[in-house]
Amino acid sequence: MPTNFNIGFKSIKTIIITLSLSLLSLHSQAQLKSKIALGGMYSKGNVNKQDFRFDADLTKTDSLLEFSGIAKAVYSRTNSALNNREYEGSLRADYLPYQVLSPFMAVTGYNNSFKDLNFRFSSMAGLKWSIFKTTEEKDKKKVISSYSISAALQYDIEQYYSDKAHNELFRLSIRPKIRQKLLENIFLDHLTFIKYKTNDFSDYQIDSHTGLSTQITKKLLLQISYDFDYSSKPPQPQDNSYTVLTTDQSFYISLVFKI
Repeated sequence: MPTNFNIGFKSIKTIIITLSLSLLSLHSQAQLKSKIALGGMYSKGNVNKQDFRFDADLTKTDSLLEFSGIAKAVYSRTNSALNNREYEGSLRADYLPYQVLSPFMAVTGYNNSFKDLNFRFSSMAGLKWSIFKTTEEKDKKKVISSYSISAALQYDIEQYYSDKAHNELFRLSIRPKIRQKLLENIFLDHLTFIKYKTNDFSDYQIDSHTGLSTQITKKLLLQISYDFDYSSKPPQPQDNSYTVLTTDQSFYISLVFKI
């Protein structure tokens, strides 16, 4: 299994550095939220292992602009052998985030050698439609339910370990997003990206996340999550040394720290 990931890692590191600098430039009265999650994950698909996972999320919002950044790392070893290593980072800016219609731009970097993907750098621009949203009467910042859908044109630059050439393509991305309060301290979150290649709709990807979270203390949450990733035409190594499957499923439990 190839282990060279320098190009993908540098792209993601650039995103994280840009996130830090950009947050400092936002309006000083904007609302800042940040959290870090540490957990374990059981994966079935291209990787059938127990993994350690790290997530970080920063969001800064005012009435004009919402700026958010996400970083994710997954790492696992068994008997001194590397089983899984994945890095992902993204930045997103929403204009007029509290309006029913909100334009946005985003960039994402991704690397996982076990999926034969040296790096994927994605940029997109689109529009979010806030379908329905309710908040608590005493505190409007606390969301009871939120339903939205986004559509965007996505431009990808990809490089696979089995093919060192850069592949450039456009995708149409559709993203429904749900947050729903189920009980007093239990929330359901769901997010799905469906990404079609513009000149071949039989080539598509689905990235889905569903999570249940409950608040333990004011700054600590317990989260149980399920991720589903599907690629209709995954890359395959030219030497047939291993097979990249179409589907990956992940179950994990995390402790989420609000900073």
